[in-house]
Amino acid sequence: AVLIFVGMHLPAATIRLDAPVSLDRHGTTFSMWGFAWLIPHLSSRPGSFAAVFAQVTYVVFVLVTVHCHLGLLLVGWFGRVPSNLIRSTTSLAHTLFAWSATDVALGTMVL
Repeated sequence: AVLIFVGMHLPAATIRLDAPVSLDRHGTTFSMWGFAWLIPHLSSRPGSFAAVFAQVTYVVFVLVTVHCHLGLLLVGWFGRVPSNLIRSTTSLAHTLFAWSATDVALGTMVL
């Protein structure tokens, strides 16, 4: 979990715009967390519902669910889960695994 937290703050992607008269040839590098704060500014209307909704969706599905899933797996692996909660814990772990999947992250970025 610590490695994922640190990894979210390391450079993950570089955005470079190629134009005939471009002064910035190197582009801008973003971490997963930095990109989350940039999402509304990529819109033509940064304060609109769609821009904020895209930001919240990205944060929930790309950043939060990954940590919740790993935390639940760590509790299930190293902690003691009562026998009456094993079924619901397993179901929650499967749901969080599906929500933190790569296709969900890419779909969130398209929205």
